[in-house]
Amino acid sequence: MDIAIIEDEPLMLEALEDALQALDNSMRVVARLNSVKQALNFFEKKPAVDLIFSDIKLGDGNSFNIFEVYKPSAPVVFCTAFDSYALEAFKANGLHYILKPYETEDIRVALNKYKSFTGKREIPGVDWKEMFETLYRRVNKNPDQQRLLVHQGEQIIPLTVSDIALVSSGQGIGYVHTFSEKRYQSDHTLDKLGKILGASFYRLNRQHLINRTAIEKVSQYFARKLKVQANINYPEALIVSKANASSFLKWLEEG
Repeated sequence: MDIAIIEDEPLMLEALEDALQALDNSMRVVARLNSVKQALNFFEKKPAVDLIFSDIKLGDGNSFNIFEVYKPSAPVVFCTAFDSYALEAFKANGLHYILKPYETEDIRVALNKYKSFTGKREIPGVDWKEMFETLYRRVNKNPDQQRLLVHQGEQIIPLTVSDIALVSSGQGIGYVHTFSEKRYQSDHTLDKLGKILGASFYRLNRQHLINRTAIEKVSQYFARKLKVQANINYPEALIVSKANASSFLKWLEEG
């Protein structure tokens, strides 16, 4: 069985490949694609693959952008950190999904479902644009229930957005701080984390993002800057520049 994997997180790609090999060492990963652009170039050649595993969120877009252009010639298993309540649209279209971090049993179920597609490799009637819009609407009804994958040693841990108090950056590494005052490492830059976490977080400065619900109080600071007091134990000063003070207060008020 020839498999294509669309995944931009190296650790997730490695975990998926390891699980596939453990389940069936005859499976071959013939393509490892880490962006929408790379996947579009690959599928333009109409490759003969038997099964596709695809992340939803990629650095340069989402995988539905790929399948809007090239109708998949094989069943697709979506790999995502979204909670399952948001993914009912996939079931309705005869597709499958697995949640991150991967469990071997979930992949086994996906492979068993693949067997039901034998003899009907193409998936008819899937409106990829409509499916993405449905997913987006459902997720954004309760955006705080989206999940972010973080690391603690060798472990990969899913955190819900509502558990995250603030995010810091140091020496090119992103750190996620929870309301329970635990700290985890993230593979993402602060810029990307800001996009993932959404409007309930504000970029205070180059080093910090903060959740609106993590703010205890705000006070005037030197040179018309603002100092933010978080409701968790965090040792560094959280300073908003003079230039951003007005927009920060507006964001805080509108919440």
